[in-house]
Formats: sequence, structure tokens, C-alpha cells
Amino acid sequence: MLIALGAWVILMCLANSHDEALTLTPNTLVISLDVGVTEFKALIWTGIQSSIIAALIWVIYWLNKRFLIAKLLGQFGLFNYLCGTFVYLLICTPVVFSLINVLPISGQTLLLIPSNAQGIFQPQNYVFTFSLIALSTPIILLCRHHRTERKLFELEQQNKQAELTLLQQQINPHFLFNSLNNIYGKVLCQSDDAPNLIEHLSSLLQHSVYRGHKDFVPLEDELNYIRHFIELQKVRLSGNINLSINLPRFNNSAHQITPLLLIVPIENAFKHAIANSLERCNIRIDCKLDGNRLALICENSFSEQMAEDMKQNKEHTGVGLQNLSKRLSLIYANNHQLNYGPKGDHWQCNLEIELT
Repeated sequence: MLIALGAWVILMCLANSHDEALTLTPNTLVISLDVGVTEFKALIWTGIQSSIIAALIWVIYWLNKRFLIAKLLGQFGLFNYLCGTFVYLLICTPVVFSLINVLPISGQTLLLIPSNAQGIFQPQNYVFTFSLIALSTPIILLCRHHRTERKLFELEQQNKQAELTLLQQQINPHFLFNSLNNIYGKVLCQSDDAPNLIEHLSSLLQHSVYRGHKDFVPLEDELNYIRHFIELQKVRLSGNINLSINLPRFNNSAHQITPLLLIVPIENAFKHAIANSLERCNIRIDCKLDGNRLALICENSFSEQMAEDMKQNKEHTGVGLQNLSKRLSLIYANNHQLNYGPKGDHWQCNLEIELT
């Protein structure tokens, strides 16, 4: 609207750019770009009057946008908007055109001026106001709809990012807590394994701090993170666990994956092994890459006592896997499959992701 009114003001100035601008014959449009000193005053005077008319037209548009559409239509519905528009036409039109008719330029009958010298209650004045409202209302509604859609999209993205950050923050401290417990126990025993634990913990923290908050990391970096985690747990559970690990290296792979996803079922398996530490526990981790499809199978021993404990602590059971399911739904949507639960005497978690 501002661009259209600005163009109209410029065109009015050009149309009155000669010394007889205010005495033109009816409905005659004369444009001269050759403006001399004597015509410059007429040009400025026409520009001022045209700007006043443009401001009044803008007021009609602005009141329709801010009050009729935003208040009446937005809060009270279509019927109230139509009634309000009718009253607005009856009141606003004579007020605006009485101000326009005060200007000397309104005495002309140029086609570019939305007025005449025959009176402020002429039907064409109401037609002009109604046309302005009728033409601008769909454009205003379309712009409002576009802005609303954009804000909803931005809000959805912000909520998604906030939820992902929250879920990821729920995972990282758990790793640190377990690792520090391992080191603390070995240091108290003055074990030679303490330096190895510190080295593995350093690698874990480096991945979590520098890569854990990125959207995607190389698949091989994520698998290295898992290898350090397994080595750290092997030192702690040595003699109480049977491990079957298949984590092939993909040094030449360009595949990317969201960080700290694959570690969740693996950490869950070791957590059950620790809880069942009086017995010998079996853990099998198998990772395969077929094209873009990554498959991870993680199994661990599952005793009747563990099943009973899970029933008694349902609200605290499987939090990591539930968070994993939410993260996968937010990031990979329909490009993943996650299934987990008891399978005979084992707990099994199957995860498949279509990588980028």
C-alpha cells in the first residue's frame, strides 16, 4: 500500500509539472519531465497536497487493518465485521473527503484524484472508500495468514530444538556419572586400570562436549565413542560378563548420524549387566551398514528377578529408551524403526535408521 501511494504521489507531481497545472481542462492528464524554476513551486505544492491525500487514504486502509479486521473480524466474527464496515463507511467517507475537498488540488477533475468539487456526499466517494476496503481486505488477510504460518513454523522449530536439547541433556550426565564412579572405584583400589579409564573418559567427554550438541556427526566418530564406552565398561565388569561385539569400521564412509543415539541401547544393556552383577551376564552388540540403512542389535541377559524389578519400578524403567524413541521421532520421523523388549532369556533392542 505504501509503495502504491508513493507511486501515485510521484505521478501526480509529474502530471502537474508545468505552470498551468491548476487550470487544466477536465479529465486531461499532462505530464512534463522538463521542469523549470517557475514550475518547481507548482511541483512542490502539488506534491504536498498529494501527500496529504495519500496519508488520508492510508488512514482508511490502516483503520480497516488494525481495527475492523484485527478486532472485529478476528475476535467477533464475520457478521460483526460487516456491520462495523458499514458504519465505518458512513462515518469515515464524509470526514476524509471533506478534508480532501479543502485542498486546492481537489478543484481539478483529473482522473488521478479520488474526489471532485461537487460535494462530500457524492456516491462515487463512498464507492471509492468501499473499493479500497474491498480490494485491501483479501490482501491483508493473506498477509496475516502468511505471518501466522511463519510464526507457527518458527515456534514448531524452536519447540523441536528445545525438546531435543532437553532429551540430550538427560542422557549426557548419566554417562559422566557412571564413568566417574568407575574411576573413583579404581583409584581407591590403586588399580593400574585407572589411567586407561581416564583416557576413555577423556574421549567420551571430548565427543560429548565438541560433537554431542551438533545436528549430525560422522558415523565412524559415533562408533568410536561407543568403542571407548565399551572399553571403559569392560574394565569395570571384567570376569562377570561375556561380550560379543561386532562394530566394523567405516573409515571411508561419508554417512552422518545424530550423535548419542546408538549409545542408548548399549548403555541400557550394560546397566542391566551391572544390576545383575552377581551372575555372569551376556551382552551381544551387532552393527551393520547396508547402503544407507544402519542396523544395530543389542542383547543382554534378562533374568526373572530383573523382570520383577521392572514391574515394580515401571515409572523409572526404560527412561533412556523412551527418550531415544522421542528423539528418533523428532529427527528421523518415518526413517527409523525401534523395537525393544524381553525375548526369551534376553532383553533385545533392534534399531534401524536410514542415514543421510
